[in-house]
Amino acid sequence: MSDQELHKKLEHATRKMREAQKEYFRIRSQQFLQLSKQWEREVDKILQELENSKHGRQMSLL
Repeated sequence: MSDQELHKKLEHATRKMREAQKEYFRIRSQQFLQLSKQWEREVDKILQELENSKHGRQMSLL
């Protein structure tokens, strides 16, 4: 997956995470807490993919 695709995926996941967090704090529903945690894990996963991609590009330059 290209960096551009990963950044779009990150933007989407971050927006969904924030929506779920806002809903959780608005109504304190466990459903939204779990959903926000799920999206947070997805954001972390995408960030790791971006980091790995960056590291791979740096290694290929050496």
